[in-house]
Amino acid sequence: LLLSDGSRSAAYLGSFCCSSILTMGALAAVWGAWSARAAANPKCGYQAELYITVGASSASLVVGLLLLILLATGNGGLLE
Repeated sequence: LLLSDGSRSAAYLGSFCCSSILTMGALAAVWGAWSARAAANPKCGYQAELYITVGASSASLVVGLLLLILLATGNGGLLE
């Protein structure tokens, strides 16, 4: 992305950072509320915490491995 001057570039970068932080914060809040509710359910309890932890960890590993595979095969440009 090429912008005409430094102030526009700074505004773009600032808005990107702010929107990324807000989006990640909202996702973390929703995920935390959902996991707390599932863990507090007496029918689920410990199993719900375990499944949520395993699911989140697995998703992180899959995304990381996919990124590494794309970068290693030279297809990382798809992410730009």
